[in-house]
Amino acid sequence: MILLTQTVGTTSVPDPSSVDEDGHPVTDLTFEDLAKPGTRFGFITGSDWGIELMKYYPDGDFYEYNTFTDVFSAVNAGKIDATTAFLDQREDIESANPYVAFINEPFMSIGFGFGMQKSERGDALLAEFNAFLKQYRESGETDRIIRKWEDPDLKGDVMGDYTMTGEKGTLRIATGGDWTPMTFFVGETLTGTFIEIINAFCASSGYTPQYEVVSDSAALAGLSSGTYDLDANAVLRTEERLASVNITDELSAMLIRHVLKDISFSYEEGICRIDAELVM
Repeated sequence: MILLTQTVGTTSVPDPSSVDEDGHPVTDLTFEDLAKPGTRFGFITGSDWGIELMKYYPDGDFYEYNTFTDVFSAVNAGKIDATTAFLDQREDIESANPYVAFINEPFMSIGFGFGMQKSERGDALLAEFNAFLKQYRESGETDRIIRKWEDPDLKGDVMGDYTMTGEKGTLRIATGGDWTPMTFFVGETLTGTFIEIINAFCASSGYTPQYEVVSDSAALAGLSSGTYDLDANAVLRTEERLASVNITDELSAMLIRHVLKDISFSYEEGICRIDAELVM
């Protein structure tokens, strides 16, 4: 996938005149506003977004959090001014944080895939998964699955029916489980775009998936230690990350927005907001 991050900021009660074409609140803050010394940025521990934020905002202050919920709550509470996130999370974020806004201007564009071990086993699995992904994409299944899970009217778990034969053994898979619609829970069932794509791969290739919900940092560390075979999160295809793990081919193209606190309002009024949109 191609990640195009964009900036999101908080506001007081949204002005109906300051909304985009879909009715979502927007702010006139700019990247230059965020570049002021001392702007506080948050990111998930172990995620590549922290590296990109530090490169772009060298005069900022940076704080790490364990989950999306933690980092968004920190923006909401005024503990930080900005973070990065995905547009497709906006419904969940808005339900908990109603007074939000975002900057439409794209922040950055970079590709991501799933992470795998940098080992003989990992190299073989990478080649096998990329071959599957090429066929899956050419058949139109990748786009169909993504569109299904991106559907704003989607309710509950609509995972396809996959039979796992498991003749090649079990794949140990780490995932975040807190990113709707990519990897999230419906009740006690782990589901979403990433999970369905991996289930489809396992069913067609003779594996049984074994999922474990862990933080980004634990997932990446687990690849290096051999604890996990696959990291089912958005692993950015940066030089730094490719030096330590294998990363699959990109899954699709996606626009992602950069989340920030609207520094024109007091911290007590600040609430976080994220957005994203899929580019087919």
